[in-house]
Amino acid sequence: MAQPDEEFEQALDREVLTSEQLRVTLLATVMAAGAVVFVLANLVARGMVERVFTPTMVVGIVVASVCFVSYELWQRAWLGTLLARGGRLPPWVVFLTAALEASLPTLMLYALTGVTRPLNALMLPPSYMYFLFIGLSTLRLDLKVSVWTGLIASVEYGLLSIWALGQDTTGVEPLFLVPSIHLAKSV
Repeated sequence: MAQPDEEFEQALDREVLTSEQLRVTLLATVMAAGAVVFVLANLVARGMVERVFTPTMVVGIVVASVCFVSYELWQRAWLGTLLARGGRLPPWVVFLTAALEASLPTLMLYALTGVTRPLNALMLPPSYMYFLFIGLSTLRLDLKVSVWTGLIASVEYGLLSIWALGQDTTGVEPLFLVPSIHLAKSV
């Protein structure tokens, strides 16, 4: 018969896996919904979208979204397998996926610097995705992982801001040229 501590650990492992499945499902759903809205906007308001994004960029955004959603769905299936077998989620996987997921907004913002001035890109919607990833990291039921996710997001946004401040700032709102604004946003 299993000891009470062992039973508790097994129950906690199951709960962590279940919570992680919910987290990746939410991420996949949000990203898929965003991709669908982007594609619909491209179909309905093609002229408006084409003023900002080239056809190659539209394809790139859709492909990147499909890859991210596929990754999250694969992860959900793998977590289901672990759950069915009574397995445990390796800690290194948790920290690695947290770093990869928290890097997505940074990659999106950097890609957007190809269509607008870098400082303007920092004000676009992908910068708000950091909050989504940090918030959903709490479903991992581990404070260290949430802190790690926040740290990755903060450092990446801070470094991207420093880089953007050194690029062409012609026509950028003067308020956005103040480094402390970006520092405060990265914290």
